[in-house]
Amino acid sequence: MKYVMIIPDGLTDLAVKELKNKTPLEKAYIPHINFLLQNGLTGAVRTVPDHHEPGSDVANLSLLGVDPRKVRIGRGALEALSQNIRINKQETILRLNFVTVKDDIMIDNTGGDIKSLEARGLIRELNRKIGQGKKFYPGVGYRNLVKISRAGLNIHTVPPHDILGKKIHQHLPEGKDRNVIIGIMEQANRILTQSSFRRTRKIKANAVWLWGEGYAVDTDSFYKKYGLKGAVISAVDIIKGIARLLKMDVIDVPGITGDFHTCYRNKALYALRNLKKYDFIFIHIEATDEAGHKGDYKEKIKAIEKIDREIVRTLLKAQEKFSIILLPDHPTPVKYRTHINKEVPFIFYSKGKALCPNHHFKTYSENILKRPPLFIKEGHTFLKKIFNQRS
Repeated sequence: MKYVMIIPDGLTDLAVKELKNKTPLEKAYIPHINFLLQNGLTGAVRTVPDHHEPGSDVANLSLLGVDPRKVRIGRGALEALSQNIRINKQETILRLNFVTVKDDIMIDNTGGDIKSLEARGLIRELNRKIGQGKKFYPGVGYRNLVKISRAGLNIHTVPPHDILGKKIHQHLPEGKDRNVIIGIMEQANRILTQSSFRRTRKIKANAVWLWGEGYAVDTDSFYKKYGLKGAVISAVDIIKGIARLLKMDVIDVPGITGDFHTCYRNKALYALRNLKKYDFIFIHIEATDEAGHKGDYKEKIKAIEKIDREIVRTLLKAQEKFSIILLPDHPTPVKYRTHINKEVPFIFYSKGKALCPNHHFKTYSENILKRPPLFIKEGHTFLKKIFNQRS
């Protein structure tokens, strides 16, 4: 059997006052996703273990079969893998966000949606002026990296999207080596303040924020875990890094951007085009998560409806027989503008085979979580249980 797994990042939410206490998912028009639900199996899964931060790295690794309690790689290392940046056990690598700070308040975790070309210019400036065992790498837009020639730095950082509207000095890195990270941030911020390139381009980003500390690790491949040849479709480095860690292929898709303007339909078309080559294709969509972080319920509804119309409908119209798995990695409520650790609802639908749904739900929403027909407590066991439904 072939599988297509759809992950609308941060899809699920909490009640929104402006939506008459409904969630964006409840308000969205999603007839094709509801068709999957009405003709498939559903339930809930806890993607992030207790006492773990609900990051996309932990949640997506868990859904692909990696136990986050046993494998700690970190977001920085995953994004480095996606860019083919080598990291050894004597190094630590962190995510570097270009951000906008005003009066010690984190105003924008994307630096005004800084463009990749502008970010590369600032990264070149940082590399020129900061040396001594530190190297900066450009990524996509505000998402960049810095590698430090120090093994296993003892630090704990927080994502900038978790502290929007808050004073940054209250959320600086913690741990024995915190001053190493704080020192780099302070030096970089002085450079940005004085940067003629930033002033000329009118770049809103005026600071950097380091987080997502990562380290070199090894784990079993996706094929070794499940006996299936897998591939990933995503525009964001962290998901492509997870693919490389699990020795899954990354399918290049034109027009996908990792934001609201991505080409949703191409994700589905390229998945269908590659189903003969692969047994399992993992489609990741970032737009729903971005809307949650921006606190924009209208944009989130639009993204959900595009996923339904341009991805799910396209897959359903295909002649090929395959199974569809749909669920978010974690909730990103527009109220909080950050991830929360809460179980998420899933759908498992198989084209060409009746699965005899054992539930009464007509619409896919957070209401499934109130009385899930099946509850999977450990996210890293999710796929194995789903694959067993086909045996």
